[in-house]
Amino acid sequence: MRASRLWIGLVLLLGGAAGAATSGWWVSYLDCNDIRQIVATDEGIWCATTGGALFYDPRSGDFRTWNRSRDGLASDSLTSVAILPDGKVAFGTAATGISAYDPESGLWFHYTELVQELGSDVIRFIREAPPWRIIGSDGGFVALEDEVVATPCREGLDLCGLTGWDVRAGIQFDGALFLASQPDGAEVGGVARYRSEVGWDTVSTGLPSREVTDFAIWDGELYCGTVAGIAVWDGQAWQPRSDGIPDDARVMDLYAGADRLLAAATWEEGGVFAWQPDASRWARLGTQRLYARTVAEDGDGIVWVGTSVDRSGLAYLGSSQSGLWEFVGGQWLQHRRDAPHPVASYRALAVDPAGRVWAAAQGSGVSWRVVRFDENGWSVLGSGSSGLVNQWIFDIRPVGDQIWFGHCCCPTPAECPFDILELGPGEVRTVDGVLNIWDSASAADGDVWAASFYEQANEERAAGLFHWDRTSGIWTQYDTETTGGLLLSNRVPAVAYLEGELWIGSDGLGLTRVTLDGQGELPLSAEAWTYFSADSIDGLPSNSITVLAAGDGALWVGTDAGATRWSDGSWRSFLPSPYGLPGSDVKDICLTEDGAAWIGVFGHGVTRISQDAAGTFVFDRFGPPDLVNPDVWALATGIEGRDVWVATNRGLSHFIPGAAVAAPERDEILVFPNPYNPACGDPLRFAALPGQAHSGLVVDVSGRVLARFGEKWSGDAFWDGRDLGGERVAPGLYLVRAATPRGRLTGRIAVVDLPCEGW
Repeated sequence: MRASRLWIGLVLLLGGAAGAATSGWWVSYLDCNDIRQIVATDEGIWCATTGGALFYDPRSGDFRTWNRSRDGLASDSLTSVAILPDGKVAFGTAATGISAYDPESGLWFHYTELVQELGSDVIRFIREAPPWRIIGSDGGFVALEDEVVATPCREGLDLCGLTGWDVRAGIQFDGALFLASQPDGAEVGGVARYRSEVGWDTVSTGLPSREVTDFAIWDGELYCGTVAGIAVWDGQAWQPRSDGIPDDARVMDLYAGADRLLAAATWEEGGVFAWQPDASRWARLGTQRLYARTVAEDGDGIVWVGTSVDRSGLAYLGSSQSGLWEFVGGQWLQHRRDAPHPVASYRALAVDPAGRVWAAAQGSGVSWRVVRFDENGWSVLGSGSSGLVNQWIFDIRPVGDQIWFGHCCCPTPAECPFDILELGPGEVRTVDGVLNIWDSASAADGDVWAASFYEQANEERAAGLFHWDRTSGIWTQYDTETTGGLLLSNRVPAVAYLEGELWIGSDGLGLTRVTLDGQGELPLSAEAWTYFSADSIDGLPSNSITVLAAGDGALWVGTDAGATRWSDGSWRSFLPSPYGLPGSDVKDICLTEDGAAWIGVFGHGVTRISQDAAGTFVFDRFGPPDLVNPDVWALATGIEGRDVWVATNRGLSHFIPGAAVAAPERDEILVFPNPYNPACGDPLRFAALPGQAHSGLVVDVSGRVLARFGEKWSGDAFWDGRDLGGERVAPGLYLVRAATPRGRLTGRIAVVDLPCEGW
């Protein structure tokens, strides 16, 4: 029966390609190694992370993730996780209530304060201890006994004796409910107790801190963890029980296992500690210090820890510090899911000719990182290991077998030179004198133009334009002085090349078009320079140019007040409206081979602008949950010319188009057998190609390259169901893309594990 349902689902999926021009899939890439809570089951470890839901299978070593989607997880920012009696996995979210996943059906169920008696949708914890379930939130709590609401207390609705409305921990002990609230302003925090026959009283005497993090019951006693130590309840007050816990370690989680009580603590001396009743003190497990946020023990007695930046005193955890940790054989083993680096704000993005994605991230108060995504997964280039200049990166440009990095924005411009990374040997060459680069463009002859900018209105920190001559390898600088004022400003945030002309965007002075001379240089004659401003033409929304994109004879211009398109001497503006752009602050534009322009608007996601058969402009908007985050900084088109990568303030999103995205005259590739079972021995073949395919590849729905092939004709075998490492792929949906006489075509492959008989 399961196989039949799989077959029907795949047939529906394969048949669903037709429809809207923007049909396809959005894939999210977030760091899931900042773990707030874990729970261990016989199947594996469920993790609530700040980048989505994460499951680790210890038997295979594989991770599985879930991100926010229309019919799935309600939020990527998770705070807690618990296993419900019916087998569902309930995740508390930071703003959207509870999302519960049913592993049997694969469906998600949602619970919010609109339909449930939750204190609020900002969930702090879920404690599942049948017959009791206690859910704390920033706004109160609810306690259920045998699935029936027994004691609700919600801010603004119920009167109760909580010590504050931000409820961080709760437990049922000795016939009473103990609830801990966060101290904040007028709210004193600490612990309140509720007894049905008596009512409420405050029981905070003796606490090491009123900032309580967790409760646990062990050996008939109630333990309370705080950021300043651990205490045990004697019936009247809390008694200290922190011997063995380092003074500067902050206890974040308690776990009562079958044979021992465990405490997870963060900070520099953090780790996991086990209570030793005979010695009346805590003993560290292993010797390694961990920024431990949560701890659990599985049925085999193996201890698992999730690490987090929360209360660690750090801006983020490095790759050697974060993730899921397993204590076995007296040693801590790290299990970390490859992902984009957790540093906020991805500001530069590019896809090189080999299909590798390059993205640069930076954030206030944290160091920058460059991440690369290819068939081997994610890798990180940092200032200490890559040889790149230790400054933020705002522009990435693949040039042959090199990646060029433009650094910006340094108060002392010389601190932000230009870097060139040789992909083969990995060597970095720094180009001094090419300073504070914000944008770049390639000309038809392979020359590169780089635009210098500085975010703050400071003319001397920007350096105008730089030109790299591909033939001579010489850099030339053009600024207001060397051009005799023809270049209106040295603050150049955008540059583009279109059919022998260079377009230059300035910050506040509009747009300039220059017809290049026979050597591809900027001529210093006024006749070659044309100026456009919002005051002189109707089609330019603003004189503050943010981005330029050129292709198919058209120039797309982004400004802080909308976008415009120049083609054949005419302008067409796209302004914020209910039926146009969703916002005004355009950060980036990329063009796809189907003729569409994808426009990133900060705070409003991505809008795809295309034309229908009648020439009418069509607007397709994409925001969360399709995107990781609506604050879009950069866009890039994939090597196939149809998929789009989006860099946001939190992570990366990837749009993978369905067959309907192709131009109307193109067909979808058909393959056989489809569905396809690699275990049956036969290779996958092309059914009907429009001529010879001279190259192509097979990818999964996340865009990871699994296989490449050369020249193929209809009937030729092109894939055996294995990835580049020789491993057989899992059942699911895959894409084949091939370069044919009709252009790049896409086909869908359903890999299944159905029996081979009868195929």
